[in-house]
Amino acid sequence: MARYKVLRPVEHNQKLYIPSTALSAANGAEIQVDASGFIQLSDPEASQLAQGQIEPVREETTAETDEATTSPATGSSRKTKS
Repeated sequence: MARYKVLRPVEHNQKLYIPSTALSAANGAEIQVDASGFIQLSDPEASQLAQGQIEPVREETTAETDEATTSPATGSSRKTKS
């Protein structure tokens, strides 16, 4: 299969592909895109985004997120989130 550069957001096979750069809404200059899904903001900055663009992320320790539990019925081990 051939590879293509994404110029505008494309949904394909239940996955969203976005360009690695975009044009700034402020001045039209090319800016980098962060597709991590997370943003760090101060409380005053976050309060400006009141239209459902963001939600707080609860910080968890590695021990909580990687806690393995064993199912008594199957004996299988799986990772769970607390």
